[in-house]
Amino acid sequence: MTLLRALLALLFSVAISGAALASPSDPRPGVGRSDEDPVGKPFELPAGLVLQEPIDGHDRDRCKREGEATDLKIGHGVNVDVCLSFTNTTPEPIQVSLPAGLIVVSISDETQNGLLIITETFEVPPGDDPYFVRLGLHCLNIGRAPGGARDFFKLGPVTEDEQLLSVIALLDGLKIRDDLEDHIGVQDYVWNASDNQRLYDHDRAWLASLQSR
Repeated sequence: MTLLRALLALLFSVAISGAALASPSDPRPGVGRSDEDPVGKPFELPAGLVLQEPIDGHDRDRCKREGEATDLKIGHGVNVDVCLSFTNTTPEPIQVSLPAGLIVVSISDETQNGLLIITETFEVPPGDDPYFVRLGLHCLNIGRAPGGARDFFKLGPVTEDEQLLSVIALLDGLKIRDDLEDHIGVQDYVWNASDNQRLYDHDRAWLASLQSR
């Protein structure tokens, strides 16, 4: 485990002990304390693009072609880190756009579902060889364990949850750095939306410190 993941795991345990938790009968499926699958607008990949499912939790030794590095690393979160394996069955590159609000759903209700907070666009080249994408997502279920290499996931819907969409809109157009402070800042906002927690002064101060993209 990297130092960043270790620090986030520590903060995760503190958040569980100190958070004002939502009711176990949370009516928002797949969010907060709900064990149901998330709901929202169905998401479909472009024609000719095949995604291997179930989706593996990221493992740096498996999420790559033999002797090569992972083809692409995208996403901002680290609590749900998955490996997307695409095959392009057409003779031309396919452009893929994973929209902000897309949810990757854990097969186990003991592991967090993941939320994509910023739209990610990339191309998958043609050919039989898989194209590997490491996708980092933010946790939607503060009471569950972070995703790991032995966990499995499936591609879910694009959320229509008003509270989650408000976080996405809040961060739209802002430059989010790939560092511990910003990882924690975004995750706090997502947890505020998923578990109906209040915003604190340090949350607002962090948001005010971000620059426009």
